[in-house]
Amino acid sequence: MVSRAVVDSGPIIHLSEIGLFRALACFDLLIPEAVYRELEKKDAPGKGEISSYKMEKLSAREKELAALLVEKHEIGLGEAEAISMAKNRGINLVLTDDLDARETAKDLGLEPHGSVGIILRAFRDKKLSREETIDGLTSLAEDSSLFITRRLVGEAIGAVEKYELP
Repeated sequence: MVSRAVVDSGPIIHLSEIGLFRALACFDLLIPEAVYRELEKKDAPGKGEISSYKMEKLSAREKELAALLVEKHEIGLGEAEAISMAKNRGINLVLTDDLDARETAKDLGLEPHGSVGIILRAFRDKKLSREETIDGLTSLAEDSSLFITRRLVGEAIGAVEKYELP
């Protein structure tokens, strides 16, 4: 089952850098204005991949909460818009690699997941093979701009190796 999720630029960039943007196909993605603009402005990895997605405009209420989150939690506008959109639209999942944004999302009762979790979900949903998943996790640590500990990658790879596909 495809879950609805709001995404910020981190997972889009990091998964694009390692050639696994398709792992995001596990989700019905909403991409907020600030995230879309950030990827276009920086000509960031993922810019081409998101061209088939619609940019989601925020309501006045969502913009207000996003501004408050930026000020109060010192997170970027893209992360704040993603969290605000999810909270105001009753969407539980926020996809972000930013630790402060993840904590903010949790504080608001949302469920944040980063690139590692997205790759694991794609494996569980059979969108990635075991080999693609392990290679992707390794590449995330070695080839992407995401800061990730070897310990976390090792734990994720261990979980993939032990997981019995139905």
